[in-house]
Amino acid sequence: MRSCQKIFIVQFIAATLGILLIVNEIYAGEAAPYTKEAYEKLEEAQKIYKPSYPGKDSTLAEKQKASINMFRDLFKQAGFDFDATIRQIAKDLENKTVTIPKNGQNVITMIIVLLSYVKSHCEYEKVDCLSFFDPKTSEAVQWLWKNTGFKP
Repeated sequence: MRSCQKIFIVQFIAATLGILLIVNEIYAGEAAPYTKEAYEKLEEAQKIYKPSYPGKDSTLAEKQKASINMFRDLFKQAGFDFDATIRQIAKDLENKTVTIPKNGQNVITMIIVLLSYVKSHCEYEKVDCLSFFDPKTSEAVQWLWKNTGFKP
């Protein structure tokens, strides 16, 4: 094979991978819908997700931020955006367009339980976990903590 052909093939593969990454990034910007399929995607992503842990010399704040980023990565792996999902759930619950389903296997309950975990650990370790979210998501997290009845 000539070097010109090799270069073309390498460029073609790189371009294809770049397009796939861009498409994934765009899709990962969406909130998880409140469907059984979305919940199942998150469950599947959780089974294959390989978390990276902060070093033992990390501060408590770094460890908590890593936990939140782990949730973000997990949602991204399933094709969703963790922060966008939080904002959407808070908005929908506040506007009373949805209610918290009674069965535990749904995206809304998953988010609320994860945020309860975050709150519990952050309060115990005296870490301001709200600073790990952008202002709109931080506001949504606070609303969910106050209004959902889930206590750590």
